[in-house]
Amino acid sequence: MCLDRLATKTEIKNEFMAQTDLKGHHVGFKIMTTIGELPFQGTGGKLPQSRWINERKYRQVSKTEFISFGGTAGVYTTGFHIFVNKSEAIHFWESLRSFSKQSEVREVYFRKVVARGYQKKHRVIVCKEICFVT
Repeated sequence: MCLDRLATKTEIKNEFMAQTDLKGHHVGFKIMTTIGELPFQGTGGKLPQSRWINERKYRQVSKTEFISFGGTAGVYTTGFHIFVNKSEAIHFWESLRSFSKQSEVREVYFRKVVARGYQKKHRVIVCKEICFVT
């Protein structure tokens, strides 16, 4: 997945307030391919369920540190793509179902945000680390 465009400073301030739990963790939603009950990420394999995961080990598309689109104005750091809320994740997921029938939307904690933007008009936060909410 890649962002279509980066969010402006005003959009970040007004539209990208992440939910937090009682411990102060930022909460978002990730579309995951599943094999049985276990989430799976690209060529990185099965994802651990009870600890923080760094995206570098599980990159699916790019082995580079930056993704570029639309010229120099569209460069951002590679990371996990997390939807701001569940309804946007589900709406995006449903648009992909023709080729991702073994997927589900999972609630995750996230940290080390590197970009915020839009993917098919849905708000997405790009981050370096996630942990599955259990």
